[in-house]
Amino acid sequence: MAIKGAILGDILGSQYEFNRPRNLDWKNVPLIMEDKHTSFTDDTVMMLAIKKALDEKLDLVETMVEIGRQYPYCGFGGHFYDWIMTDDHRPYNSWGNGSAMRVAYVADYFTELTDVQKWAKKTAEVSHNHPEGIKGAVVTATCIWMAKNGKSKQEIYDYVLEQYPKEDYEYSIAYSLEKIRPRYKWNESCQGSVPAAMRCFYESTDYESFIRNVYSLPCDSDTFGAIAGGVAEEFYHGFDDIDADGIMLEYLDSRLYPIFLNHQEICVELRREGLMREWCQAKVFDFDDQWIMAYLDSEPHQNFGWHKGEEIAIFVEKKDDETIFYSNMNPSRPVTEEMLADGSVLKEAIETFNNDRSENNFIEVLELLRDSYVWIPCNAVMSGVDEEQIMKMVEAAGDDIDSLVGQTFTSNDDVRLIPDTLQNGDAYFFPVFSSAEEMGDYGNGFSKVQKHFLDVIAMAKDDEKLSGIVVNAFSRPFVLEAKVYDLVERLKSRIIEKQQDALWEGWPQMTLGYLEPVEKS
Repeated sequence: MAIKGAILGDILGSQYEFNRPRNLDWKNVPLIMEDKHTSFTDDTVMMLAIKKALDEKLDLVETMVEIGRQYPYCGFGGHFYDWIMTDDHRPYNSWGNGSAMRVAYVADYFTELTDVQKWAKKTAEVSHNHPEGIKGAVVTATCIWMAKNGKSKQEIYDYVLEQYPKEDYEYSIAYSLEKIRPRYKWNESCQGSVPAAMRCFYESTDYESFIRNVYSLPCDSDTFGAIAGGVAEEFYHGFDDIDADGIMLEYLDSRLYPIFLNHQEICVELRREGLMREWCQAKVFDFDDQWIMAYLDSEPHQNFGWHKGEEIAIFVEKKDDETIFYSNMNPSRPVTEEMLADGSVLKEAIETFNNDRSENNFIEVLELLRDSYVWIPCNAVMSGVDEEQIMKMVEAAGDDIDSLVGQTFTSNDDVRLIPDTLQNGDAYFFPVFSSAEEMGDYGNGFSKVQKHFLDVIAMAKDDEKLSGIVVNAFSRPFVLEAKVYDLVERLKSRIIEKQQDALWEGWPQMTLGYLEPVEKS
C-alpha cells in the first residue's frame, strides 16, 4: 500500500528534517541512526486521519481535528496548528507541502483516476486551498495512481514535468539531483517540495535508494519521504531488505497503528505441521495487542483447513531483521462437554496463560471460553411461582437455614439475572468463574447461576459501562476486553460430541447462597 511507503518515508526522513549534517554520507549512512531522533511526524498523523475518515466514512475535517489534537507536538506548522487546535477550521489559502504529504491513502482507497484526483483536491482544500496547495496534493496522488497502474518511470516524469515546467519552477523535476544539491534551500512549499521529491524517486533504483536520494538534499526530508514514498513503494512493489513492518510496529503508537492496519492487505505465513509453510494474502478487519484478525484473501495451495474468505487469527514474529505475520493453523485439541463440565480445564488454561502469555496460550483460553459454561454471581429475580417454592424450602429448613447452602434448585420459569459487577479504578467488569468454588467467600452473598459463555457475552454487551469480563477474579484472573467479544463469538466450537444429559441441559440451575427477600414486581 502507498500509505505504508509514505509513512515509512516520513519516519526515516524525520532524522534529518532539522538535524542534517553538512557532510552527511548519505549513500552509506544507516537508514536509522541510534543517535538521531526518529519518529512519525504530523505527516503520518494527518495521513492516518484521512485514512480513518475514508475507511469509516466520517467527516474529513472533524476526523483530522480529532486525531490532530491528540498530537499537538508532532510538528504542525503554525497556521495548521491553529487550524487544528482552535474552532476556526476555514481554509487559509496555504500552498504549504502539508497537502501533498497527507494524501497517499486517497490513491489506495480509490480505483479510478478521476476519483483519486477529486478526493486529493478535497483533502487539500479543507486547509490548503491555494492553487499550488491543491496541485501538490493532486500531483502526488496521481503519481501514486500511475505507479500502481503500471505506468513507466518516464511517464510519471513527463506528467510531473507538465505540472511543474522548468521555466516556471526553481526545483522542477527537469533538474537532476546533482544540479539541485548545491543550490537547494530548505523549502516547505508544495512547489518547492513535490517536483524535487519526485526527482528523488525518478533517480532511484529501489525504495532504499529513493530514501538515500532524499537524504542527499538539505530538505524537509520527512515530508519528501511522505510525498514520494508512496510512489516508490507502488513502483518497486515493496521495500526489499527494509523491515517496513517492523518499523511500523516500533514507531507507530497504540492509537495510530490500528488505524494504519485496518482494512490493509498483508502477506501472512501459514503454518501447519506436516505441510510446507505457505504465504497468502489476508485483509485485516480487527486487531488487539495480542492478535490480528483477517479474512484469507487468496486460496492456499495446500489444505490448511481454512479457505479463501474465512477468518484467521494472525500473530507477529520478530526474526533477525525481519518482521513476519503468521497464522498457526495446527488444529486445536478437541474437547468434550464432559471435559469442560467442572471448569478445571478452563482454569488450567488460564493459569498456563498467566505463566506464559504467548499467542497460542491466549487462543487456547479464548477457544475454551467459547465452549464453556461459567458461573455468575448475581441476584436472581424469580417469578412468583419459583419464589414461593424457594420460601417453602426455607420454611422447611426451619432454624437450620445453613443446610440449604449448596443445594440445587431448578426453576420452573425464566429467571431475571442481575449480575454483580467489579470495579477496578474507573473500569467495571462482569465477574464469572470457572466453577462455583472459585468464588470463595465472595460468592456467599449471591445466588450462583451457570450460563454458557456466549450467553455471558450477550449479557455483557447489553451493559455499555462494562470494560470487559473477568474470569476467576480472585485467583489467577483472565480479563476478556469488550473489544474481543466478537472474536470469541466467531470462533469455531472444539466440542466433538455433546452429552444430552449433561449438567447444564434443561432449565437454568442455581446453587443457593444467602437469599434476601425479593419484592414481587
